[in-house]
Amino acid sequence: MSGGLARPDALWARAAAVYRERWKVVLAVILLGNAAILAAFLAACASFMGAFFFARGMADVVGLTAMMSAAAFAAAVLVWSQAALLWAAAEPGGLQVCLEAAWRKLPGFLLTCCLYLAACIGGFFLLVLPGLLASFWLAFAPLIYLTEDVGPLDALLKSVHYVRGRSVAVAGLLCLASAAGGLPGFVPVAGAVLQMLAWPFVLMNVAALLAELRRLRGGEPFAPAPRLKLMLFCCMAGCLIPIGLAPWALPWLWRYAAGHAGLVMQWLLRGR
Repeated sequence: MSGGLARPDALWARAAAVYRERWKVVLAVILLGNAAILAAFLAACASFMGAFFFARGMADVVGLTAMMSAAAFAAAVLVWSQAALLWAAAEPGGLQVCLEAAWRKLPGFLLTCCLYLAACIGGFFLLVLPGLLASFWLAFAPLIYLTEDVGPLDALLKSVHYVRGRSVAVAGLLCLASAAGGLPGFVPVAGAVLQMLAWPFVLMNVAALLAELRRLRGGEPFAPAPRLKLMLFCCMAGCLIPIGLAPWALPWLWRYAAGHAGLVMQWLLRGR
């Protein structure tokens, strides 16, 4: 045991058992999501080609509009498929159950993910350490939102509630799970496909770890302290720092890039 948690090999064994049980559902979600995204971009290309041959003066406008629409559709499908995979990692059920559950909670799931990213990014701008802590403390929020009857903000706070007192052990287990999902990507040629198939295993590790944390908390009441809410809002407010710096930083970056473009080109040509 590590900090009261199960050993990594025990959690991995649980995740592997879930993967063997639900691999058909996982594979179907991945294939459907990729097929929908591919179809959207093929339709956008077809729209551009049709405008190019039959209304050439409108081709640029049609192509840009079609590509932007396809990108927005692809982003929505990606979020939906990730929510369905996360549901399949934690809850039993067939393909229809996963897709319906993910669709029903899609807006709140997206908001939860955005708040999680805002807290992590804002925390990094507040001297780095708060961002690192937020990335571990809040990591279970999307799964908590999907599987419990709570709102996005309460899901974030409840994630901290589960992790509190076991931060080091949880961080280590999450890093191990992420490494297991990322290493297949380094395999030549087939790396992208292997990583796509390994990602659900990472989610199942996260689900197994959350189940373990719930067990350890038992019936302990969830009552977030006001200072915890204040810390969370401060991390989110950290996202305003790069927005405030943008009017000064972007012109400086542009001047720096313009001033060094010649040196970069010389270095590239010299390399040839």
